[in-house]
Amino acid sequence: MRNFATVRSTLILLHRSMGGPQWIPETEELRAIALEAKAEQGVAWAMHWTGTRHWDRGDYAAASTAMEQACAMYESLSDRRSLANGLSLWALCLVELGHFEKAVGLLERSRMLATKYRLTGLWATPPLTYTAEAYLRAAELMPDAAGRAGALALAKPACARATRQGRRVADASAADALRLNGIHAWLVGERTRAERLWTQGIATAEAMNAKLALARLHHALGTRSGDPAHLETARLLFAKMEFTRLRGRLAARDPSDFLGCNCVHGHG
Repeated sequence: MRNFATVRSTLILLHRSMGGPQWIPETEELRAIALEAKAEQGVAWAMHWTGTRHWDRGDYAAASTAMEQACAMYESLSDRRSLANGLSLWALCLVELGHFEKAVGLLERSRMLATKYRLTGLWATPPLTYTAEAYLRAAELMPDAAGRAGALALAKPACARATRQGRRVADASAADALRLNGIHAWLVGERTRAERLWTQGIATAEAMNAKLALARLHHALGTRSGDPAHLETARLLFAKMEFTRLRGRLAARDPSDFLGCNCVHGHG
């Protein structure tokens, strides 16, 4: 059963990265089979993907609940690699909900686990990229200047770590790192550099056929520059992926939409 769950979860990972909506029913199938077989690892992974789906929809409360449950399962299974991943995504949900202090604690533990258990390859991508995402989003949402400055200070080295990961691993992390660094550049006032990074990221995502990363890059560039062509490209790409959260919000150019990374839920 574990082998089936691993293969199915890897397929979900691939289909989501490539922009295929079939990963959504595949998650439900994984959950149903794992529950019937009483396979706790498969159930935990299915819960993680369910949380990811809620995140994609913009339902951060539901995503946070699902990720908290997934992390509890990982704890009971002593699955430290998946736990490092799950904690970082849970933290990203908490940032959106305004629970900054708790989110930082989860991110610190995620990084500790990744270091202690020497996560490499696909296993290292999620905690590295989700952590950069979380600090950047906190910098946008913090209500005070000191909090924003603190989040940006944490985001800078986190983006650097994500960049190194993108150079090491043949997944969409290279494109995502360019998007994340572009957001950081934009937030510190380096607008020209930000647009250059996003343009480079678009070319990288296109070369990799990483449609989710591509959509988010177009969205990052379009929302901040006000370019309608990039916004329309993002809208079309997200619509094909059944991102229901897109409807009614993309036109408003809300930079929070689809900030979430195109990370993998790695399975070695």
